[in-house]
Amino acid sequence: MTLYVREYKSLGNAGNAQAPQEPAITDQIVAPGAASAPFNANTTYVRLQSDAVCSFKFGPTGTTAATTNARLPANATEYFFVTPGLVVATVANT
Repeated sequence: MTLYVREYKSLGNAGNAQAPQEPAITDQIVAPGAASAPFNANTTYVRLQSDAVCSFKFGPTGTTAATTNARLPANATEYFFVTPGLVVATVANT
């Protein structure tokens, strides 16, 4: 299981569609049972995508995720508004 994290500075608006402004600030790959590096000082949105079912939790450095935290289905993509400096922790789930 791998969690892919893409950090964005702002939300763009092209007509009626809202989407994060590309290019992204950075990309991170997070292994199960680990946490990302702290988000960039300019990051306000993140995209999470996992190749397997996992749970995740946002928080300060040292945060760990449990299977009782928010669940992300396999091959799903979710976007979140975040605070710079936070991390996202992940753990495999079913």
